[in-house]
Amino acid sequence: TPRPSPRTNRTRRVPLAGSVGPAGPVGLRTDAMRMRGYCADALKDAAAAARHYTWALQLATESGDKTREAQVRLGLGASLFKAGEAGTAKAHLEAALALGRAVGDEAAVAAASGNLGKVLMAGGESAAAGERFREAFALREKHKDARGCAVQSINVGSAAALEEKVAPPLCAPRYPSQLPAPPTLRRLLRSLLPEP
Repeated sequence: TPRPSPRTNRTRRVPLAGSVGPAGPVGLRTDAMRMRGYCADALKDAAAAARHYTWALQLATESGDKTREAQVRLGLGASLFKAGEAGTAKAHLEAALALGRAVGDEAAVAAASGNLGKVLMAGGESAAAGERFREAFALREKHKDARGCAVQSINVGSAAALEEKVAPPLCAPRYPSQLPAPPTLRRLLRSLLPEP
């Protein structure tokens, strides 16, 4: 069989498995920039993360891809919050939440709600944070996301403690064996379970 030329390989469009929305050239560039932002954020390079996320946001907004825009705003908001820019982070997370609801992307809504809850909690708005955490918990529970459910359960408890209310863990005791959590979290969750 003849081997295709490098030029043919470069010009052929192959959709990525598991990509969201149309996998055209702009969509693929948006995903690439979002992933670069994620990697830069993981490496604690806030400036590079912001630069990549901003570029991805520009691409997603210009193409009109609301699903990708929600994902980019979610990443950008989380990155900005880690960098100490809570006000800007809150605006991006609220926009991600609205976009996620508009396109029906429950995973984006759950992630945006959880991250927005963290921003609200840091700003002293524990009642609003509790609402966001409960929404994220309900969506995680609906999709049987044990780890996400346990994290949101802890967040709901933290928000309730700040409001001086007692809130039992919502789902952490139901899923402790499924959690890929650090040993200290596992010990905490086991201490919440009754002895068999």
